Amino acid sequence: MIEVIALLTTLPVHLDGEHVCYFDENMNEDEIREKIENDSELLAYFELNKNNVLARNLFYHEIPEKFVFRKGKWNERKTHFNTIGRMVKISPAETERYHLRLLLLNVRGAIGYEDLRTVKNIDLDNRIRCATFAEACLARGLIRDDEEWKKALEEANSFEMPWKMRELFALILVYCNPAKPDELWALFKDALSEDFAKKFSIELAHRKAYIDIAKRMLQAVHLLRGMKKKVSTMAFTGIAATLLPGGRTMHNRFGLNLDMSNSKIGPCSKAWKELKDIDLFICDEAPMVHKRALVTIDLKLKEIMNSNIDFGGKVMMMAGDFRQTLPIQKHATRAEICDLTIQKQDFAKDLLEIGSGKWNNDKDEMKLPMNCVSKGDLVEEIFGYAIADSNWNEVAKMAIVAPKNVDVKDLNSRVLNMIPGNEKLYTSIDKAENEEKQVLDDPNGFPLHELRLKKYAIVMLIRNLNIENGLCNGTRMMVEEMRPNMIVCRLLTGDRLGQLAYIPRITLRCDGEYPFDLHRHQFPLVLAFAMTVNKAQGQTLEKLGIDLTKDVFSHGQLYVALSRVRTWKALSIRLLENNNERKVMNVVYKEILDKDD
Repeated sequence: MIEVIALLTTLPVHLDGEHVCYFDENMNEDEIREKIENDSELLAYFELNKNNVLARNLFYHEIPEKFVFRKGKWNERKTHFNTIGRMVKISPAETERYHLRLLLLNVRGAIGYEDLRTVKNIDLDNRIRCATFAEACLARGLIRDDEEWKKALEEANSFEMPWKMRELFALILVYCNPAKPDELWALFKDALSEDFAKKFSIELAHRKAYIDIAKRMLQAVHLLRGMKKKVSTMAFTGIAATLLPGGRTMHNRFGLNLDMSNSKIGPCSKAWKELKDIDLFICDEAPMVHKRALVTIDLKLKEIMNSNIDFGGKVMMMAGDFRQTLPIQKHATRAEICDLTIQKQDFAKDLLEIGSGKWNNDKDEMKLPMNCVSKGDLVEEIFGYAIADSNWNEVAKMAIVAPKNVDVKDLNSRVLNMIPGNEKLYTSIDKAENEEKQVLDDPNGFPLHELRLKKYAIVMLIRNLNIENGLCNGTRMMVEEMRPNMIVCRLLTGDRLGQLAYIPRITLRCDGEYPFDLHRHQFPLVLAFAMTVNKAQGQTLEKLGIDLTKDVFSHGQLYVALSRVRTWKALSIRLLENNNERKVMNVVYKEILDKDD
């Protein structure tokens, strides 16, 4: 028995007047002309968009899901049928067709070729008619060249200090792989060294700016100094690392690979010498550390110090709370996760008891206090008044958390729609290595293909860009300005609170979820009005909503969610409508806490 999962509809992509048309030899001239004008799925798509509201909200390749092509027209389907549209593959050598296809992948509701070549200029509030499809792709940010980085630096030069420009230039060099970095330096070296030029000769000023950029790229370690001892502070996650003076992530400090089974630090490296000179290591978030990481660190320090003493004789201070989240391991059982670990008030007391599982019944359920249960719409309860009053400083102190990503995306979309002002859409440039693919979804841990932002939107950085300056995975920020090639944000966490950051597009690689390597060129940001519970760890908020219509599923998640605020009154928890007993899951691995005690 063969099960048909979906019907594939192949869609043509052709330039104006170049579509293939078949006709009967007995047709007269008028019949042939009519067939030429109508016998094209693409031309029929343009016509459909002129009058059909549903079609105008769909991409070309999504049309077969809702419409069927008959007699030269797209007609709305009367019955549901599982159909997927796929545009024909086109070689980049066919420049205009290739870029036409790229536009069709990213532009909804086009009514013709000229419409696809017309791009809205948000800065000037007008529309630009491009001469070619390639030019239109460039104007929409769908393809890139070094012009993008040039414009980003020009934008920064118009309103920023030279040291901030050097920071942005360093990010572009490290993460964006410009084709001709030497030309960028030649164009902007005067602006990058303007502050030095006031004190030194032009040549020396350029040299000092060059050295300063190199230092920012290397992110040299800042060690706490005291009593002639060298101390290194670190944490397992990037956001927690920014809360420590001179903090770094554990992976960064010890050069750990992804599975933490090896360290890339070699005998002749600077990091080797730094580790040799450090007397005390302080590590926060110890419960999240995989025991394999400690084994690797122990072996590396023994190798560096040429000693068989634990950690090479270095002092290793581990700090943390085992009520919070534990190491992450795909498909691991409860016992396996336990095996991976290293071994103020009424609200604070309640939190400790909840984190220890003392409120749980024999089904791992606990009853919430009545005064923290949401009585209405959670989004309105948390953000409604602050957004209505345009109190953006208060908005920055609020958030909603949920166990599942799918709920987080929906919540973020709802809050963004509440914020007044124009929305700007940033579309990623995707490339599948070695073959061409249409990616239908967004891989985990990747920025969205379509990033929708407004001024005052709360966003989170999802890659480490510059840990020294607080730009690490998990940093929450508020959007202050949206430019074509750069997003200006204000930091909301860490010791850099209130400072501005300039975020360029970077290229990210996903090589695990697909049978091909996906490269996505996009701003490394996601909306963060709402976050998953795990992403919320390390945040401190004034007001928090928790969506528990779906149960927490991992040790410590409920404790982490509740402990983001300081009182029960600061919480608003949404439950299923029929949950009159206010019971929620509270997953606690008590065997871990017993070891901790």
